[in-house]
Amino acid sequence: MPVRLLPGKRRRGRLRGTRLSADARRIVAAQAARALAYGLGSVLIGVTLARRGLSDTDVGVVLAALLAGTALVSVLIARYGDGVGRRRCYRLLLLVMAAAGTVFALTGWLPALILAGLTGTVSTDVVESGPFTSLEQAMLPHAGGETTRLFGTYNTVATLAGSVGALIALLGSSPRWLLAYPLAAGVALLAAARLSPAVERGEELEAEPLPPLHRSRVIVTRLSALFALDSFGGGFVPQTFIAYLFVRKYGASPHTLAIVFFAIGIL
Repeated sequence: MPVRLLPGKRRRGRLRGTRLSADARRIVAAQAARALAYGLGSVLIGVTLARRGLSDTDVGVVLAALLAGTALVSVLIARYGDGVGRRRCYRLLLLVMAAAGTVFALTGWLPALILAGLTGTVSTDVVESGPFTSLEQAMLPHAGGETTRLFGTYNTVATLAGSVGALIALLGSSPRWLLAYPLAAGVALLAAARLSPAVERGEELEAEPLPPLHRSRVIVTRLSALFALDSFGGGFVPQTFIAYLFVRKYGASPHTLAIVFFAIGIL
């Protein structure tokens, strides 16, 4: 969802001094709520799949659906998000997240798990990199303020909240704990509902298409190939799969996984 900002335009939600704007704080708060749930889910989804007696093949299909859903919905958001409206898409995704999390908490029926995974709103890792991230990173520059600081705060909060979420698994390992998904989605929805129109694609953006890459094409192509290869490798070891493997093969406890994932996130 590439954008170009025209210089000299002052937008609503602009920062004063070094403080985050109201819109930026709302986006970061919504993201923190999601990250807590995703951190918990990175431990408990794998544990839950192992305990519900699904075959290794079935678990592989569910995890593949989670990854495929993330990619598919991210592409749809990039293609249609501005046209539909960023805030509208954001709120819709949060509602879907609540429903998908409820499915994982309450049922082990394979078709339901696959459909929930294909929504792209259930992360396999402590830090999500899917449709929510695409929207948030598109909205943040419009929230106003110094971009480096905004994204630094955004990424730091995501990592810390996700790590703490993994640690919450110390409190219990029942699948019902995955009802934290609809709870987190509800909290995030409260923040998302208060986002101002400033985070949308505004009039200050140039309407004409972006210029062709020309000499940058080779660099962009190489970087894209590098990122694709990195993601391909990461797809073999999502944290949810690691949790499943450690429980199934080594009998690891959720408490051990919670501490390990917390340490990984912090480090």
